[in-house]
Amino acid sequence: MLVGDRDQGREGRGIEAGTQSAAMLTRLAQIELSQGKLAAAGALLRDATTLLPTWSPPWLLWGAVAEREGKPVEALPRYEKAVALAPNDAAALLHLGRLRLKQGDTARGRRDLEEALRLAPTSPVGREARRLLGSP
Repeated sequence: MLVGDRDQGREGRGIEAGTQSAAMLTRLAQIELSQGKLAAAGALLRDATTLLPTWSPPWLLWGAVAEREGKPVEALPRYEKAVALAPNDAAALLHLGRLRLKQGDTARGRRDLEEALRLAPTSPVGREARRLLGSP
């Protein structure tokens, strides 16, 4: 075995372990959030996004935590990051669009909601996007 081969194996296992750890932290954050422990959920999600910054689920959940804390200014960039990482995630687009509408950014909010509806027209996400858009 070459040294480079051994190093590649370790790196691959490290990436896999990082992904599993980020997923575990995100799941723990969901539990904390369901119990109303917003600060604890936020701390776990900060760690998850640090560990695996290119994975969208913790960014989306961290945005939801910030919204529940009454911090829409902090929620917005987290939702934007989630959408940037997963542009076909209808749920992320729904959250981003809804928040933009609340903040008065009607044009971009509607665009996000229309995209969520296009991606998932018959799902609960699509139905909520349709409702927010005022479409039948």
